[in-house]
Amino acid sequence: MAGGGTSLVFDILRKAASFALAVMLLLTVIFVTFNVMPGDPLLVFIPKSPGFGDELYEKIIDEMRLEEPLYVQFADYIIDTLTGDFRVSSSTLRGADIQDFIWDRAGNTLTLLSLGLLGSFIFGTAFERLAIGGRGKIRPLLIHGLSLALLFIPAFSLALFMLMANVELGLGLPLRGDGTLYVGGQDVDPASVLESAVLPVLTVVLSSIGLLVLFLREGIYRSGRNIVRRDSRLASLASGLVRVKPLVHFHVAWTMCVVIVVDIAFSYGGLGHTLWDAMDSRDFPVLMAVSFVIPMMAMAAASVVSGSIHPLSGRPLREVLNDWGRRDAVQPLRTSVTSSQGAYSKDWTSAAWQSFRHLRVGMFALVMLVILMVVGALAPLLAPSYPLEITTDRNQGPSGDHLLGTDILGRDVFSMWLLALRDAVLVMLALMVGCLAIGLLIGFIATETISKDGLLERVADFFLTPVARVAVVTPLLVVVVVRTIVLGGSELNILASLAAFYAWAWLVIVRPIRAHMRTSDRGEGPRRMMAPALVAESLSAAKFAVPLIIATRFSLAAVGLGVPGSLDFGSMVETSFQYSAFITGDWHLILPPLAGMVLVCATSFVFLDRAEHAARSAKPHPSPQSSD
Repeated sequence: MAGGGTSLVFDILRKAASFALAVMLLLTVIFVTFNVMPGDPLLVFIPKSPGFGDELYEKIIDEMRLEEPLYVQFADYIIDTLTGDFRVSSSTLRGADIQDFIWDRAGNTLTLLSLGLLGSFIFGTAFERLAIGGRGKIRPLLIHGLSLALLFIPAFSLALFMLMANVELGLGLPLRGDGTLYVGGQDVDPASVLESAVLPVLTVVLSSIGLLVLFLREGIYRSGRNIVRRDSRLASLASGLVRVKPLVHFHVAWTMCVVIVVDIAFSYGGLGHTLWDAMDSRDFPVLMAVSFVIPMMAMAAASVVSGSIHPLSGRPLREVLNDWGRRDAVQPLRTSVTSSQGAYSKDWTSAAWQSFRHLRVGMFALVMLVILMVVGALAPLLAPSYPLEITTDRNQGPSGDHLLGTDILGRDVFSMWLLALRDAVLVMLALMVGCLAIGLLIGFIATETISKDGLLERVADFFLTPVARVAVVTPLLVVVVVRTIVLGGSELNILASLAAFYAWAWLVIVRPIRAHMRTSDRGEGPRRMMAPALVAESLSAAKFAVPLIIATRFSLAAVGLGVPGSLDFGSMVETSFQYSAFITGDWHLILPPLAGMVLVCATSFVFLDRAEHAARSAKPHPSPQSSD
């Protein structure tokens, strides 16, 4: 009993230390991003604008210790932030103390996040119960197909769709705001607040349902689908989520990213809208404050969600302390196989291909992938108008001359779509190769270090968890900030996005590989035996990482953070948004790039998912020569 109490105390202390390290790492990333850059920090943090008085100038210098050495600035920043002092706004609300207004806006963000998570879990769980409760493959195929569509329709485009539907159907719901932004000191009508929240909340719920359904599907698959089919209760679904522990944290983080985008689209008055205004006015102090508060809210929300799921699954609440997994002691190995049993077939790839060939959905995805590659490669030849020309036929609907109409500049939309498809296919292929390569490398390192179980390895595992915890909740923010503020107008580096997402991939690759290796038989050729598992785990991470990176890139471009002068699906939506296509009802400007995004993302996900299934089914087996 005493030993169990000591272990519980140790787990609590370890959890608290992990959170503390995550907070310190987050603070360090934010400080380095904004303070460690070329040029004079005085010129960076203090914008050149009319009416910027000497008093405010001196106040900002004094608050941020800009004339002190960098280590003094760092220590002062940590102390101020942890004590709730976010300093002074330099331009958004010039001279105002940030802590005086940031918490009210954080409340709006927390409302959207909470309702979005609640709605996604309620409806996502209901959808998955329908999927696993149906006979045959039609119902699961339809539900998971709908989930893919909801996941890969970028939140910004979905927000535009909701706005368009509101206008076209005459619903009369407010188009922006939370009912409190534009009324000054007047009394707020609760009904107005609720009406203003309908569209933003519905958009967040729809955008996050798809990912949760796919995570539930992943957990059920790893837990044993046949067992869950016989018992589709909530406890079984929760147990499936516990099976893929880190994905719960990623779902919360993804929902937070959706909240930020929806906040911008609807001008909801939360931290996303504050982030957007601060970027536009280059208000670095506000950007630093928002970049800290948002990840902290996401980490706290993830802990609450995880703490709720474990009891629902019938697991002890204590397991919440290990909701990111832990390094278990090496288990005694089972008896090694005999030499006759250990003669394994080397050509497992042939077995994997044979398995893949019998998967109709997988073969369909492969055919679609080939078609997309061919169409993308021939895009300049297939495009009716190449190179693109600006004409006087502006914003025309579909016709015989222009199959998808023309945009606001008179350019042929179908030609633009083909060229944007080429861009999306190139990015998809690059990400597939990169994700698999990095995944296999991580998995290989895990297998090579499986026998190492010393203090150094345990310390490394301990530090990697807070690193991954921070990476999960901050990739979009870091990319946006670095892209907009530090890199200016230069190209958004896809490799940087890949690296940010693969800090998360460590969770879904290394831990399963290590857990498998630490309990597996070690007969002849253990590396060959582990090859299918390595490939399967790499594909498992890639099938989520590839489309989500593409969707993130699209969302950034759609809100004006894409590559200047480039032609992609995101920039097509940005152009339509700038000219209020969602209000005028110009569907031909919004639906084509949206359909292209869903097509590319869904194809990559389904192909990688079926390839993973084939790799898992191609376990090494005794060769015919050993059967005697």
